[in-house]
Amino acid sequence: KRLIEKLRSADRRSRLALQSASIIAWECDADRRFTWIHSPSGRFNDVDLLGKPIDLLLAQEASQKYLDAVDRAWKSGESERLSVGWSRGGQEHCYLTSVNPITDPDGRVIGMASAAVDATLLRQAEVSAQKSEEKFLRAFVASPDSLTISRLTDGVIQEVNPSFMRLFGRTRDEVIGRSS
Repeated sequence: KRLIEKLRSADRRSRLALQSASIIAWECDADRRFTWIHSPSGRFNDVDLLGKPIDLLLAQEASQKYLDAVDRAWKSGESERLSVGWSRGGQEHCYLTSVNPITDPDGRVIGMASAAVDATLLRQAEVSAQKSEEKFLRAFVASPDSLTISRLTDGVIQEVNPSFMRLFGRTRDEVIGRSS
């Protein structure tokens, strides 16, 4: 009875951890059909998916990339990590995913386990930061003022704009890496 209660307790903790992290997780058999699935959003129902092919989880444009990773993991016996993205309803989605072989005692791959965490907000922040950096770079280069970017710790010049080079008659290579 104690062993059964320990197993139930461990199962509850695992499910709670998966839910808390908003992780979609599943296992499949050698036929690449679901044998277990966890979806915190309720978007995927394990009863509806059990026994169905694993490619049902993804949008079509992401499916092939994901299935290729599953194939590589199956053949190599090594885990795969990848970012899977697709667009739905005009919204971009991005999941960081792992695909991990399940092996028998002889080391043969008999199934696959996978987990994916929604990284959509992180990807949106990356895109926003990249756009901001591009705007800054355009302004830096186009500025009529002589500008440099230097490290605060030692004053070493990291970048100069064309106005600086014209004003001082120097090339980038002559200035970059020197103290200001």
